[in-house]
Amino acid sequence: MLWAVCLGLSTLSYSSTEEANTRALDHFIRGTIASEVENHYQAVFHFQEALRSDPRQPFIHVALAQEYMILDQPGRALELLEDALAIDSSYTDALELKAAILRSTGKYSEAIATLETLVRADSTNYSYQYDLLFGYLSIGDFDKADELFERHIEGESDIVPLIRQILSIYALSEEYDRAIPYMNRLLKSDTLDASMMYSMGALYLQVGDTLSGESLIQRAIDLEPSEPRYWFARAVLEYERGNFEDVFEIAEAAVKAAGEQASLSNLLGNAFSRLGRTDEAIAAFCSAIALDSTHFPAMGSLALIYDGLDSLDRVVELYEKAIELSDSTPVYLNNLAYTYAERGIELEKARLLVTQALAADPENAPYLDTMGWIEYQTGNYEEAVEWLRKAIKIDAENAPLYEHLGDAYYKLGKESKARSYYRKGLARDLGNESLLRKLGQQ
Repeated sequence: MLWAVCLGLSTLSYSSTEEANTRALDHFIRGTIASEVENHYQAVFHFQEALRSDPRQPFIHVALAQEYMILDQPGRALELLEDALAIDSSYTDALELKAAILRSTGKYSEAIATLETLVRADSTNYSYQYDLLFGYLSIGDFDKADELFERHIEGESDIVPLIRQILSIYALSEEYDRAIPYMNRLLKSDTLDASMMYSMGALYLQVGDTLSGESLIQRAIDLEPSEPRYWFARAVLEYERGNFEDVFEIAEAAVKAAGEQASLSNLLGNAFSRLGRTDEAIAAFCSAIALDSTHFPAMGSLALIYDGLDSLDRVVELYEKAIELSDSTPVYLNNLAYTYAERGIELEKARLLVTQALAADPENAPYLDTMGWIEYQTGNYEEAVEWLRKAIKIDAENAPLYEHLGDAYYKLGKESKARSYYRKGLARDLGNESLLRKLGQQ
């Protein structure tokens, strides 16, 4: 009986196939309509029925996979796409959707492999190349990204937005050498863009080509003299070279062209301070704070000057404000702590401040020195020695550290050891009057 049934089925194979195709097409159309009106569960039902009727059509697998993706079932969608690709390994709709799903689920390496297949299948498709390029960039495979750009993308029209995106990624990744060729391409497209000139100059400075960087920043100034950040960058270059008189000239020209700026006033304050022109430094830092009441670097620098002038109330006020505005930057925490430690006052408060600084930067020699000096001022000389030895281990050329350690040993009655550390400090700072006095050489 079974044999007879099988015979009967074989005689009907042609008409059954035709009927199955018709049934599959009908369900596919119904599924497409359901999807368009966002009835996705109904769409799934019809696409499943279409597959049951005709499982050899890859486009049906893809349509059902799209619905599962919409319903947040990427695993089932990928299974269907693999079935489609088993039927036709070069089926682009399946490859495109597979790459998108893999990317969205964080499987970047697999997504890139799929995109590579698409690019091999159609090397003229800009969309595939674009997606693959950003795939390489996302995983840090910059060599392949650059190669793809040069081989397939560079000749495309209107790629300036793409180049800007690549540049931003390389800048964030600190890949400055890679960024420069792309910036040069932008410069060729517009030689009158001052912002681009400035950015290019900054890139050259990052890779150590100071002459090219300075030249481009000056071109940016010439093109757009009203932009203060160009002047500031130019002034910083002269400051770093120690050309303080040039800083003053640039600042004067900048004020005329772009108005007063807090950052430039702060730079002037530092330049005056380096030259020992204290009154002018104070005026410049006060100007920076008047222009920007949140400019905590100027507050920190001004506090250092007032510390030297022994204006304790002003020092504390400025450091506390700088700590508040900078979200507890360690250097200000430490500096205020040392201000107290140096004077032997508010020692518990100083300990709390420097503890915060060390939590952020535990291997910082000045912070360790501050903690050591707090212990010294509280009479804990053994603890002071431990902190100060740690500091010297990190910064072995810092003369004041040796002096502090010598002082701690002296308090412990170890005068020979104290003098040994005074001599080591003096070897690193031959004109240190305090050390010369302690060694009896004055």
